[in-house]
This record gives sequence, structure tokens and C-alpha cells, in this order.
Amino acid sequence: MALFKKKAPGYVDLGKRLETQEAKLESFRSNMQPEPESRVSAPESQSSGFMGGFFGGSATASEVQSSSTSSVEDRREKLRTRIKQMSDMLEEQEKDITNLKQRLEVLERKQRAGY
Repeated sequence: MALFKKKAPGYVDLGKRLETQEAKLESFRSNMQPEPESRVSAPESQSSGFMGGFFGGSATASEVQSSSTSSVEDRREKLRTRIKQMSDMLEEQEKDITNLKQRLEVLERKQRAGY
């Protein structure tokens, strides 16, 4: 049967390649997604016990949660400013390209007219 022949030396197993790429993608996604539960639960585990609860261990958990939301807001604001800067740069380059096109048209007209 032709299905069970020995594979040629140049054979590439696309199934294995796809599996490895999917594994890499999954590990990348898991690293990119922050786990808010772990951030909040860490200070609570440190504040366990009689003295931890007495000195406001729950306040540290809320501080951690508010700092994480503020960091997300800061990241969003930085992203907004960066996108705005990039769009401004793009508009400037579009203006430059339009200006160069107009200059080229003028030079082409002069060349046709025989200056």
C-alpha cells in the first residue's frame, strides 16, 4: 500500500509543526493574560493571622486591586497617546507625499513644454 511508504528525506510534518505553533501561541496567551486573583490573593495570604487582620490586611488587598486598575488605565492612556502620535506622524507623511507628487507633476509639465 502506498499509504505506509517510508517518508522521503525532504518530508515536512505539518501536523507536528502546527501543534508546536499552537503550543507556543497558548503559552504566549497565558503569559499575556494577567491573573487578577493571584495579585489580590497574595497580600491576603501574607496578612493571615491575628495581627494581619488587626492592622488592616484587607486594606492592602483593596490597594493592590486599585493599583492594578490604575496601572491598566495608565497603560490605556499611554496607548492612546502613542496612537495619536503615530496618526499625526502618518498625516504629516501623507502631506509630504502629496507635496512631492505636486512637485513631480510640475517638473513633468516643464519637461513636456521644453524648458
